[in-house]
Amino acid sequence: MSIYTRTGDSGMTSLMKEKNITVYKLSKMTNYDRTNLKKILNGEIKEPTISTVIAIADALEVNIDEIVIR
Repeated sequence: MSIYTRTGDSGMTSLMKEKNITVYKLSKMTNYDRTNLKKILNGEIKEPTISTVIAIADALEVNIDEIVIR
């Protein structure tokens, strides 16, 4: 499972912009390291743990399917 990306933009980044959530705020909401969140957004971490994906989806108030590729 990988975080959804499309030509230069992360689906997660688009959702964050729509909801006015910064990486810092998302890190606080998920209790996940900001540096690692940036790595997920940049594609450096291609397969985050399911618990991380669930926390991100919950924080963004979306279904997991909206932010992952299977």
